[in-house]
Amino acid sequence: MVRIEPIKPRIEVKQKEWEGFLRICFNRKNKTLGSLFRQKKVLSMLEKNYKTVQALKLSQEGGSLNETDAKVDFSDFGDFDDDQGMEVDDDGEDDDEMDVEDGGADEVQNEFKKKVLGVLKEGDFEEKRSSKLTSEEFLSLLSLFNKAGLHFS
Repeated sequence: MVRIEPIKPRIEVKQKEWEGFLRICFNRKNKTLGSLFRQKKVLSMLEKNYKTVQALKLSQEGGSLNETDAKVDFSDFGDFDDDQGMEVDDDGEDDDEMDVEDGGADEVQNEFKKKVLGVLKEGDFEEKRSSKLTSEEFLSLLSLFNKAGLHFS
C-alpha cells in the first residue's frame, strides 16, 4: 500500500477564481501573458467581473438597497433639457456624433486594458510565458490582480 501526502499544506485560495485564472493563462501556454490578457474576450470578461465586484462593494457599503439607492444619478452625464435631449439634425452631420460616442466606449476599454497591463508590468509578468512560471509566481500574479480589483470568477 502506498500513501501519498502533500509535503506542504494546501494553498488557501478561492478555487473557482484560481481555475478561471489558470484557464486564461494556459489557454495558449506558449503565448506571453501580455498577449493573453490583451485578447478582447479576456478583457471583456475581466471588465464584466470588475463591474460586478464594484457594484457589490457599493451595495455592501450602503447596506441594503432600497428605492433611493436604486435611482441613477445622471448629473455626471451633463445637463440635458427636454427639448435638446432627443433633437435630430437633418443636415447630414450625424456621423460625427456617432464617432464621438464610439470613441468614448473605446476610451473606457483602453483605460481598462491599461489597468490590466499595468498589473502585469508591475509584477514584471508581461513578457513571461505561462509554461515557464512556478505556482508561487502564479499566486503572486493572482494576488496582484486581486489587489487591483480584478477577479476571475
